Amino acid sequence: MDEQRTMQDIVLKAMPRLFALWKLEPAECAGLLSMTEEQWRQVVDGNYRMDLTEGQVLRTSALLGIYRSLEICFSKPILDCWISLPNNGPTTQGQRPVDAMIEAGLPKFLEIRKYLEFQAGP
Repeated sequence: MDEQRTMQDIVLKAMPRLFALWKLEPAECAGLLSMTEEQWRQVVDGNYRMDLTEGQVLRTSALLGIYRSLEICFSKPILDCWISLPNNGPTTQGQRPVDAMIEAGLPKFLEIRKYLEFQAGP
């Protein structure tokens, strides 16, 4: 098995765990990963066999970075619900971060990640 496939398998196991912590709906999970709900069900069931696109890989990387920064900035329960709470910060302007990322795509993922990394500090 090549290194890229191994990394993809690890990421595809991590995403359902992360999204379960965040208590996201299947449609939100699929939207964040730019896939259909059927494809998301395949990920959850361990049956997703397609290669992730470059955009999907970048989204997963950003989501893991967002979670890491949230771990530094917040404790539970805010850590687990921050992504689903309306937020008046500069990156979401009243939207829930999950909705902002689904709506605006990868640039918003990266903007939110950068903002949270700044908040978390070095």
